[in-house]
Amino acid sequence: MSAVLHIEGLNNIRSATCRLGGVAESIFLATGKTSANTVTQEFTPSNPEFSPGSPFNGTLSCEFEIFGLNVIDNNNLHLDALLVDGKTEFEGDCTNVKITENDDGTGSVTLILEASTEKVPDVKPEGGAGSGFDVDVDGWGNEINTDIPIN
Repeated sequence: MSAVLHIEGLNNIRSATCRLGGVAESIFLATGKTSANTVTQEFTPSNPEFSPGSPFNGTLSCEFEIFGLNVIDNNNLHLDALLVDGKTEFEGDCTNVKITENDDGTGSVTLILEASTEKVPDVKPEGGAGSGFDVDVDGWGNEINTDIPIN
């Protein structure tokens, strides 16, 4: 299965995990049919790609294996993300979840999931000033000045 999440505020996400409901629990090898029992499949989207002309919005994507999915059912998709400040957690249900089927003609079927999230809140990156690097030297001890001879 291929998953693509459209995220407003992608620049604020450090890492993310998703849970997709309605995934078939097993497959019957003799018939190739999936069981009626469903489970929730967890996957980790990565591969951030920013939208052309936007340093803030874009997509996270990944591929993962499943036994099957009832494309007709309303499958719920939940996102949990750790933001770039290292402490704020963002979670929510994705909207506009669309699942399509792509048959390559050789018997291999790929399910493609596309979804959108609500806007991810803006946070300052861990370390303070927004650059991702903390230049504070408190606690390093007393300053020592040394002359360096130049010949």
